[in-house]
Amino acid sequence: MIRITTTRTLHNLRLQREDAETRAATAYRHLRENVNQATREVQAATHRTSAAEEAVGRARAEYRQLLALAALVVVGADQRAREAEATADRFSTELNRLARAVHLAASRPVEVFIVLRDGRVHGVHATEHAAFKQAESDPDDPAPKDCWGDWSPGVDSPTGSRWRVLKVPVHGLFAAVQAEAAAVHGTAAGVHDARGAGGRDG
Repeated sequence: MIRITTTRTLHNLRLQREDAETRAATAYRHLRENVNQATREVQAATHRTSAAEEAVGRARAEYRQLLALAALVVVGADQRAREAEATADRFSTELNRLARAVHLAASRPVEVFIVLRDGRVHGVHATEHAAFKQAESDPDDPAPKDCWGDWSPGVDSPTGSRWRVLKVPVHGLFAAVQAEAAAVHGTAAGVHDARGAGGRDG
């Protein structure tokens, strides 16, 4: 009788362990998919910034050509030369403004929204709306809709809610997102150590 009970107990423990391993593998796969999606969205933003920088380069080339044409204006076309120089000055001012705007866009931090359920990473998104939508449409235990609290500083504040969304600023666009994604893949503690993060409960 003791042997039968022990065998049954071991069998139940083995089934529980296999079920836990399956759930862990599924959660990790979902995490990888969500991180990859966020990375693709930030890559698209990086591509748009690169396109703007290329436009600035073309504009600079056109500006140099404009100055060269102004230098070739013959005597007798003095007025047209002055008008061309004035246009070039206005163009240069606008070009410098555009270059500063592109530089600011490239250096500005990008916010990434991390979804936690029971303190575990459940998803990574590029927008607050996408993070809330994932939590609210969870098939097992959806978060209540329109019940999200205000943003609170830090990520370690106590909460009685199963769902929590962290807002983490990521600097340097794609390069920094790769590093942030590596921290998320490695351990949830890497997320809790993020500086300047904020949390919102659902």
